[in-house]
Amino acid sequence: MFYSIKLNAQSTFPVNPFLILIKIIYQLLLICLPFLSSCKQQEINPIQKKKGFTIEAKSGNWKYENGKNYLAVFTTLTNNSPATIPYVSFSCDWEGAYATDNSNLLVFEEGCDKNFPVTLTLPPQTSEETKLIWLATTADTLKLRGTRFRIGFNYVPFTTPENLEKDANKLFEHSNMIWSDTLTLK
Repeated sequence: MFYSIKLNAQSTFPVNPFLILIKIIYQLLLICLPFLSSCKQQEINPIQKKKGFTIEAKSGNWKYENGKNYLAVFTTLTNNSPATIPYVSFSCDWEGAYATDNSNLLVFEEGCDKNFPVTLTLPPQTSEETKLIWLATTADTLKLRGTRFRIGFNYVPFTTPENLEKDANKLFEHSNMIWSDTLTLK
């Protein structure tokens, strides 16, 4: 079915409504497509959703020193995304970015001299392996058998060099944790 549009008093122009609809949809797509693609990129952005940034933890052996028991835990940060992930840490007091979800096991921070914020990057599809973290406890290790816990890494994204120090202070807030799978003490 065709309709006619009167252009002037003397001529008419036949119009197909289906073609008009197709033309409108095409124009809307041209206008909206850039916005749709940027929304889709934001949706899969590993920095925002943390899907591409994971932590794995493995427990090691106990040691006893100065009235406390220390458990060695080895961690691996992995970037499963197609983009490099920049994040904030400290030059030597990086343990502050880690925590446990069990109050009987606390991350031991040795402290250091000349500590300053740094930016680290994790390239796409790579891992940063075996950071040694010591968990401290005054509890008897035999009584802790069967205790379940997770290791968390507080991911603070790098923003700008001007904000590096301010961003580094967020490491100790533990507000953006990425958690490992649950470990069980044996």
